[in-house]
Amino acid sequence: MATTAVLTSTQAPVTKVRFAQSWASVQLDLLRAIAALFVLVEHLRNFLFVDYGKLNVAHRFLWILPYALTGLGHQAVVLFFLMSGLLIGRSVIESFRHDSWSWKRYATHRLVRLWIVLLPGLLLCALLDTAGSSWLMTRHMYFGDAGNHMLYDAAKHIGPVTFLGNVAFLQTVLVPVYGSNGALWSLANEFWYYVLFPLGVVAILKSRRLVERVICAALFVSLCIWLRSTLLPMFPIWLGGVLISQLPTKRTISKPLFTILGVVHLIITVGLAEWRSAPRLLVDYLYAIASAFLLWSILSLVQLALQSRHVKLIRFAARGSYSLYLMHMPFVAFCAALLLHGERWQPTVEHLVVATIVGVSALTYVYFVGFLTEFRTDKVRRWVESRVQRRQETNPCC
Repeated sequence: MATTAVLTSTQAPVTKVRFAQSWASVQLDLLRAIAALFVLVEHLRNFLFVDYGKLNVAHRFLWILPYALTGLGHQAVVLFFLMSGLLIGRSVIESFRHDSWSWKRYATHRLVRLWIVLLPGLLLCALLDTAGSSWLMTRHMYFGDAGNHMLYDAAKHIGPVTFLGNVAFLQTVLVPVYGSNGALWSLANEFWYYVLFPLGVVAILKSRRLVERVICAALFVSLCIWLRSTLLPMFPIWLGGVLISQLPTKRTISKPLFTILGVVHLIITVGLAEWRSAPRLLVDYLYAIASAFLLWSILSLVQLALQSRHVKLIRFAARGSYSLYLMHMPFVAFCAALLLHGERWQPTVEHLVVATIVGVSALTYVYFVGFLTEFRTDKVRRWVESRVQRRQETNPCC
């Protein structure tokens, strides 16, 4: 995704500031929010509107750019992997550098972060999919009876085994994604990359005990063999984010240059997304390389970010980006089941207005749920850590 620099005309001088308070942090938050929005927009278009080849409107060529821009959801996920590697990988490396690494703390942070949205997301998906597959007016969408739509027998994948498999991040490995929530595929990638990376780091660190290194190396190799044909092929993209975090950055970058980089990145994104003849993995790698330059340039924005209204809005949007990504698809699928009773729509003015209402409703829905869940991540994490600490004090031998 391309992003526009959120900079003021009078920036503070370059000083040593915490990353979380820097313009780089603001820009990464903006990218997260935009990427999640691109995923929503692509699914919204795919659920409600016909593919480009089936357009029968006059001046079809005028829809080339809108269709191209609303087809970048997969590229957004690749960007998520890069940013995840950048942020999580850097925090892992910093923990080892400062000799403060703890498997228990790391597991607590990662699992709370993932489950606080995933668990309610799965329950809400179960509710929507069960209702959608039970009602006569909507069930055609969930059993693969409707023509030209995105869901294929989603009702067959809302059983307890699939539910628990998705809770354990085994979707696309041992079980299918749960119900209509096709976006869940990437969450399994994220989780197992979180596991693989510190295992690999411990295995190569001479400062760790030999027994620990051998165990971690064995686990790393075993997981790589197990995931070799499913999740492992995209692991180098996640590692690319880690590499970006360790590269030296140019400490100053002008606003015009940053804007040019964003525009060039958008052009490359659209071009690669439309390159349908190339293998998907090759396109993903090329896109990751192009995105790496954008992320590296963002890391040079080390100035202190001013707490303006638009910065606060970006922070708010980014705080709910995980909820937006994870929870929107069952909601949009249910709306599509209510609205469509055959082929998808042509993009008429009336249909575009209805689609906009569905999109705004989806945003309202996911951010309301996110306010109750994802926005409470730090509070829940502290509560879990306090309970773990209390249990350790009560049972010091355990």
